[in-house]
Amino acid sequence: MVFLKKLDDNGTVIVYNKGSQKKSQRLNRQVMGPLKAGTALLLYNFMESVSCAMMRDIYSNLSDKHQQYQLKLSDIHVNLRDKILSYFHTTVSSSDALQRSLSDYISGKTTIDEIILASWFEQQAELSKSDTTPSWFNGNVDVEKITKIAKKYNFNNPSYEKMKNRNKRASSLVNIKNSRNKLAHGAQTFSDYGNTKTLTEIEADFKNILAFFHGLLGIVNHYIETFAQRHK
Repeated sequence: MVFLKKLDDNGTVIVYNKGSQKKSQRLNRQVMGPLKAGTALLLYNFMESVSCAMMRDIYSNLSDKHQQYQLKLSDIHVNLRDKILSYFHTTVSSSDALQRSLSDYISGKTTIDEIILASWFEQQAELSKSDTTPSWFNGNVDVEKITKIAKKYNFNNPSYEKMKNRNKRASSLVNIKNSRNKLAHGAQTFSDYGNTKTLTEIEADFKNILAFFHGLLGIVNHYIETFAQRHK
C-alpha cells in the first residue's frame, strides 16, 4: 500500500536504466486504475488461499484424531455430524463401496461409525488435493461463507462473533469479493475500478481483512488444540 501511495503522487517520477544511461519519466496516473484493481485481486487471492489452508488444517486434525482414536459420530459436533450423514446418504448410500463396507460390518471387521466417517474423510482428502479450484468456497469467500463453516465445525463462539463484526471487517471481505468477481468476469474494467475506488478505501479493506484473518486463525488454532486435548 505504501508503494501504491507513492505512485499515486502527482509528482512521481520513474527512473530506469537504458543501456549505460539513466532515464526518468513522469508517471502517467492512468496506470493507477489497473494497479488498484490488481491489488483487489491480490487481496481476494489472499482471502481464498488462507481460507482453504484453514480448511485443510481442520480436516488434517480431524483425520489424525480419527486414525489415532477411531472417532465416533458422537465425538463430532452435531452440525458437522448432520453434514457428514447427509453426504453419506446422498453420495455413498447407493455405491458399490457401501456394499463392500456393509459386508465388513456384518463380519465384524468395522462399525457403522467407521463406515460413515471413512467415506467422508476420503471425500475431504480429495477436496484437499484440488489444484485448480478451492473446493470449499468456489470463488465466493466472504464472512457469510466462513461463518457457515464456523457453525458447522463449532468454532462460532462469542469470540468469533465479536471478532468478525469489529471495524466493518465483514463488509471489507464482501467489498473485495464482489470487486474480484466483477473484474474476473468482465463486469468491470480495471480502469473503471481504479476510477471508483480510492487508495484510502482499498487500504481500509486491506487492514480489515488482515485483522479478520489474524483473529480467525487464532480462534481456529484454539479450536484445534481444544479438540486435540479432548481426545488424548
